[in-house]
Amino acid sequence: MTNNDRDQQIADMLRDGATYVQIMTELDVGSATVRRLRRTLDIPVPPGRAGARPKTDEQRRADAERRHPQAAAMLRAGYTHRDIAEACGIGTATVSDIRSALNIPVPSGRPGPKGPRHTGTRPVRRQR
Repeated sequence: MTNNDRDQQIADMLRDGATYVQIMTELDVGSATVRRLRRTLDIPVPPGRAGARPKTDEQRRADAERRHPQAAAMLRAGYTHRDIAEACGIGTATVSDIRSALNIPVPSGRPGPKGPRHTGTRPVRRQR
């Protein structure tokens, strides 16, 4: 098999929605080869896959609501990131991403992870 034949097979599999792992296993190629061809031929990543980010704020909101409805409801109710992460089985970074996508503000006066928010003043040093 020539490189051109292999590249054509990779392109066909990408267009058919095959994953990198499927292509790498079937054709015995590396991920860099698959990625290079995807980029060179401008083949989009299928929706819902890593690297296929929603393009608009509206799509991000819809995606967050669809994938994490319980976390969205808990954010609106004022639960902490840690409480939501434990209840929903997701990470606190994911909770933060959901809050950002849904434009839900952090409740005012909530302390940060290490206590009250920093006031911006430095401690005064004693002179001896």
